Amino acid sequence: MKKALAAAIFSIVALAATAGGQLASETARVGSLTGNWAVKTQRPDGTWSKAYFNLKRDGDKIRGTIRSTQFFYTIVDSTGDANGFSLTASMKDGKSDRTVKYEGKLDGDELHLSTKRRPEDKPTEIVARRVVSSS
Repeated sequence: MKKALAAAIFSIVALAATAGGQLASETARVGSLTGNWAVKTQRPDGTWSKAYFNLKRDGDKIRGTIRSTQFFYTIVDSTGDANGFSLTASMKDGKSDRTVKYEGKLDGDELHLSTKRRPEDKPTEIVARRVVSSS
C-alpha cells in the first residue's frame, strides 16, 4: 500500500513538473520577441506585400534582420523591450544606405509595428504574426 501511494505521488509530481516545464516554455516563447515574424498586407491594387522579421533578444538589444519586398535589412540599433521598442535597420542600396525604422509592442503572438516611409508621413500600422517552427 505504501509503495503504491509513493508511486502515485511520484507520478503526480512528475506529471506536474512536465506540464509546468511546458507551460514555462510556452510562456517564454509567447512573451519573447525572439523568433520569426511575418506580415502580409494587401495593397490598393489587390496584390500583397510581405515582410519578415527575424528577431533575437540579445541582452538589452534586439538583433536580427528584416526582409521587405526586395530589401534585406540588418538591425543596427534598438531600444526597449517587448512592452515597447524601436528598431533601426539599414542596408546598402548601390552606393547609398537605405534605412528603415519601426516602433512596436508585443501582444501575445502578435507584433504590433508602425513605420513611416518618409518623416512627414502618417505612421503605417502593421501586425506581424509569429511563424511557428515546423520542428
